[in-house]
Amino acid sequence: MSADGRWVVTGREKVGEIKLWRAADGAFVRRLTPWGTHPRFSPDGRWLAVGGDSGRLYRVDSWEEGTAFQGVGSFSPDGAILFVVSMAGSWQLLDVATGRGLVRVAPPSAEGRQALQAFTADGVRLVGVSDATRADLRVWDLRLLRAGLAERGLDWDAAPLPPRHPDPSCG
Repeated sequence: MSADGRWVVTGREKVGEIKLWRAADGAFVRRLTPWGTHPRFSPDGRWLAVGGDSGRLYRVDSWEEGTAFQGVGSFSPDGAILFVVSMAGSWQLLDVATGRGLVRVAPPSAEGRQALQAFTADGVRLVGVSDATRADLRVWDLRLLRAGLAERGLDWDAAPLPPRHPDPSCG
């Protein structure tokens, strides 16, 4: 369901059929893709990501097609970044508005495919768990990642993230 409660998206995993419904009256609106998985609305309510080999972003309300991607995506809390894990095992961050790749990160294991990927609620960390034989967990601090990129002139144009708390146990 979208953050504003206006839209419901459904998917049938084995079939891959993604359908959009109006929440107020349950009316069918449209079929979005011939095949997709893991539909997710952005927290800001502006986008719908539908994953799969032909993953795609859709602009909410107009349902205009946006950036194409391969894999499954999770939005940052502000909806500006999509954390995409491809079926082939590449992990990257995409700028939602432009579709531009921001950075690739190393997956937790050589297999690379995910069981879970997400941003923390404050948008400061990425968390990825692989679906390898044993669960491998990786956490990336975006403050450190962006600082390293900035030193090389490669950071993306975005608001700075909140500074680390002086007490290491607080993050």
